[in-house]
Amino acid sequence: MLSSDDFKALSKDYVFLAHVTTRIEGRKDDDLLGKKGGRGFPYVVAMNSAGHVTASLQQRNVDGFKTMMTDGADYEAKKANPELPLADQAELLKFDLSVGNIDLPAAEETFSSMKELGASLKDELTAMIKAKKDAIFDERFSEFMPKSRDKEAFAAAGKKFLEMWNEKIVPKGQMTKVNFYYLIMEYADGEKNLEVLKKTVDTMDAEFGSDARLGRLMTMAKDKLAKLEAEMKEAHDSDGEGHEGGADGDGKEHDGDDSDEM
Repeated sequence: MLSSDDFKALSKDYVFLAHVTTRIEGRKDDDLLGKKGGRGFPYVVAMNSAGHVTASLQQRNVDGFKTMMTDGADYEAKKANPELPLADQAELLKFDLSVGNIDLPAAEETFSSMKELGASLKDELTAMIKAKKDAIFDERFSEFMPKSRDKEAFAAAGKKFLEMWNEKIVPKGQMTKVNFYYLIMEYADGEKNLEVLKKTVDTMDAEFGSDARLGRLMTMAKDKLAKLEAEMKEAHDSDGEGHEGGADGDGKEHDGDDSDEM
């Protein structure tokens, strides 16, 4: 599509920018994708001169690009309209929140001024603002997420998250919670800490057990728990067998008479 004559003609009317997320720590603007509402690749949006997203691509073809730019112009027109109906203002606020055009304090202030907003839109915006708050709260956990998949990195993250859990500092967003408890589970399993593993798996089951999308994760978690329980039981039984017999635990049989015979 990008090499088609139609797209070449379209490209003469707009400035195109390609941004690649590298995940290289310290690289300037490497977090641009997330800041502009992106969650995956490719993510294509229209932006104005202020860097605000005005529309997103829905169809990956030339007509889709044209529609996106038309939608972007419509967004700008609505933003400039001082008499825009309240419902349309709410839709703009929803869009701005989803693509990072507005920060949380400004969004809350704008929302609080919409006194006469209908119940449905009010509920949607309340949920979006709560999700935004949760995401901001959860940013603290990203600092400790493992940067590689080696065991040491996983163990360090799991240990740190267990410390946070013990201090009752727990993520609010579901996917951050999933990663949080998963890493604690892996750490507890590696340390053969049955008490912590059981508590973690039970918590995961309560939080995510009904979510079919996480079915494989929960099966794996319960399998880990069952395996460690079996290992601990076997070790306990084996240890018990080695201590049968006299009170001194030497494993030898005694006749019950400890007196010396002459």
